[in-house]
Amino acid sequence: MGRLVLAILGGALVAGLVVYLVEAGGQLMYPPPTGMDMTDRDAMSAYLSQLPTGAFVIVLAAWVLGALAGSWVAVRIAARAAVWPGLVIGGLLLLGVASNVMTIPHPVWMVVAALIAIPAAAYAGARLAVRGRAAPAPPEMR
Repeated sequence: MGRLVLAILGGALVAGLVVYLVEAGGQLMYPPPTGMDMTDRDAMSAYLSQLPTGAFVIVLAAWVLGALAGSWVAVRIAARAAVWPGLVIGGLLLLGVASNVMTIPHPVWMVVAALIAIPAAAYAGARLAVRGRAAPAPPEMR
């Protein structure tokens, strides 16, 4: 049980770190105006309405890469031939994205893409981690 908790925590940490790093790179490419209050919903809406599509693609990529990496780590730490620890990470990331989308307006295409791509990336990361494990020996061989 402790290993599974560690797996979920480790996967969530890696997912969050990947999202943070990719989004930070995106902010270097598309910096917010100097002195903008990031907690002001109206200011954020005005800022986001003028951003090019590329800025949103970077954020979507951050979410997808975070799901992929976090789910892979969770399954590897769990040391099980099951994908569900990775899917938990995908679910947690979807909850975070839902909170973000309800707080800050996002293009509809981005929300739809996230609903499809995040679970797919979490599943892919988990499957990659499971595939990297050797199959256990049959009971008579142990």
